[in-house]
Amino acid sequence: MFFGKRSTLEDSRRELGVDEIISVYICDDVASLRLVIRTVLELDGDVRVVGEAGDGLTALQDVERLRPDVVVLDLSLPERDGLEVLEALATRSPQTRIIVFSGYAAEQLEATALSLGAHRYVEKGTAITVVADAVREAAKKAA
Repeated sequence: MFFGKRSTLEDSRRELGVDEIISVYICDDVASLRLVIRTVLELDGDVRVVGEAGDGLTALQDVERLRPDVVVLDLSLPERDGLEVLEALATRSPQTRIIVFSGYAAEQLEATALSLGAHRYVEKGTAITVVADAVREAAKKAA
């Protein structure tokens, strides 16, 4: 869901006087958590959330169409689980960096997620600012 006037990334760049706005897509089945992530990411003005989904199938379709710089992806999702989405995005949208933000302990799935194409694994319960830092770091590496 988008709030307020919809503008293009180019409009946002001009308004902020910056060369690059990081485009981000958020996929988590908890709507209130998506809102928190969006709010924190967009605070500094260098990130724009271009879309979000509560299930893996919608995320796959949207990311292929929108081609964001970074995806913040939960692993526990309806329709398609996060590992399936991660593996598919690694081949369908290889330029998109993926930050896994999961409730599963890193010891359980971090190695698997990284081997499937994730650029970073952040456990839920970690400060949300760590996710924001991971997004910015991933976007810099992609540039």
